[in-house]
Parts: sequence; C-alpha cells; structure tokens
Amino acid sequence: MTSLGDDLEQARIFSTSALADMDKLLSDFRLDAERALKTLLNIQIEAKKMQARGIYRAAHSVVESYQNNHKQPKIDGRLMALYKLVAQYSAGLDEIAPIVSSNSEAASLKLSPAPQVSFDKAKRTLTELLPFAKSHKLPLQRLMNVNLDAPEQTTPQVSFESLMPEITDTALRNARGQGKSVSISYAAEDLYLEDSQVEQVRAELDKIVERLVRNKIATPEQRQNAGLPRSGHIDVSAEKNAKGLDISILCEGETIRIQPRTTPSFQEYGT
Repeated sequence: MTSLGDDLEQARIFSTSALADMDKLLSDFRLDAERALKTLLNIQIEAKKMQARGIYRAAHSVVESYQNNHKQPKIDGRLMALYKLVAQYSAGLDEIAPIVSSNSEAASLKLSPAPQVSFDKAKRTLTELLPFAKSHKLPLQRLMNVNLDAPEQTTPQVSFESLMPEITDTALRNARGQGKSVSISYAAEDLYLEDSQVEQVRAELDKIVERLVRNKIATPEQRQNAGLPRSGHIDVSAEKNAKGLDISILCEGETIRIQPRTTPSFQEYGT
C-alpha cells in the first residue's frame, strides 16, 4: 500500500521529468520528429501512471500533429498548450508539497528551472517563428501570453480562423477545375474550437464549399450574361451561442447552417 508521501514523491519525479522533457521540446529539438515523438511517448506513459489526464491528452494531440505531418506552427501551438498543463501541474504540486529541506530524498533530484523561467525561454524561441506562422500567428500569441496561475484548461483549442486558408483553397481549387471564379470571406473573430471538433468542422466545410461551387456558382460568362459579377462569392461566419457552435455559409442567396451535436457530429440546415 502506498502512502501519501510516496504518491507525492512520484508526482515530484514526474513533474521534474516532464518539465525537463518540455525544455527539450520547446527548443530546436522539436524539429527532429523522431526524437520528439519518443519524448512525447515518455510523457504520455508517465502521465498515464499519474492519472494526469489533461497532460496525457495534450501530449497525444502533439503526437497526432507529428504523425499527420502538420506544419510546424501548428505543432508549436499544441506544444505550448502541453507546456501550460505541465507547468500548472508543477505549480500545483509546489503549493501542496513544497521541497522544504536540502537533505530530503526529493532534493537530490536534478530539478528543472521554475515553470516561469522555462516558459519565458519558450516564448523567446517561438517569438522568432511568429513572422512565419501565418494563420497560426494569433493562437500562438495567445498561448505565449497564458497566465501560469490560471485554472487548468485541459482541452486544447484551435482558432476557427486557422481553418480558413484550407477552406479557401478548396473553393478556389474546385472553381478552377470547373472554369469558374469564386471569392470567399469569413467572420469568426476570437472564436476557438475544441481540438476534437477541428477535423469534423474542416471536413464539413470542405464538403459544403465544394457543393456550392459545383451547384450554385455559374461560369463567368453565364454570370455576366445574367447581369451578375463574373465571380461568385461564398461568405462563412461562425459564432458560439448557448447551444454551442453555429456556422453559417451564404452563397448566391442560399444560407446553410451547421451546428455540432454533442458527439460532435453535425446537423445541417438550409434556408
């Protein structure tokens, strides 16, 4: 039977190890996917032992980004979310079980820098990347300004805005293939999705945009003959309300709304 002291000692070992791993993952070390994945796997294994579910899920999110060959700014954003949780775990442990004596067994461990010191170091590294982050710039900035004393938020989030370059590319690519012209705009200021929603929202928007280009937008010549601008237009807006996420897609007088269910799968409404 383990004692409370044993549990706290194991928690301290995990905290020290995780902070050391994050120091590596927030340096150039993260650019080597193979080594980064091994380090993330170690964090996952130890987090599972300690039942640190938020850290486990956040580490898994970074692993998925590497495995899916996401661009580095997106991986960096998820690494910062993981670091925030590790730092909060360490800070919480310090509150309930501070290291009080130099002759304690825990004191013989090589401790990582304090969370704020490591966080400042990570911010300096990522600041150099911001000019290249494009659509990921805003979420990276938000993560870099997190308050380490804030309550733990265990669900990684992604800005709706970061999805739109891919949706725009879908619209333009389909239009070119059909000899059509289209523009796309969006409004979703400061709206963030839960990580579990991102792929489903992206896939649903891709499908709807592709269908609208095919069925609602005519060729430039046909539009011109009808007295319309040569280029069609799709407008996407998203907001959160009491029922959750509400996305509207407007094209040529037709409005399509999609709303996530709790799974979250989607219901689609046409008007």
